[in-house]
Amino acid sequence: MNKGLAILGLALLAVSAGCRREDIRRFEEPAPGLTDAKMPALRKALSKYEGVKQDTVQLKGSVLQLDYDSMTIAKENIRREVEACLK
Repeated sequence: MNKGLAILGLALLAVSAGCRREDIRRFEEPAPGLTDAKMPALRKALSKYEGVKQDTVQLKGSVLQLDYDSMTIAKENIRREVEACLK
């Protein structure tokens, strides 16, 4: 019985070690109307989300770029924050 529990414990440990804890992706989409002047407000709005890598939030021309953890925040949530900052 103890041998069976030990095997089960090892199997559970092996499975949990292989689980993804984060999945960093790149958000890169056109954001017409987003300007450098609006970026502080957007950064502040995105700061409430753990999954957004704050040091990667940047505007290149009219394209917003940032890295985010898709296990923590959905791309759609980022889009909504951008749209809210543009209103």
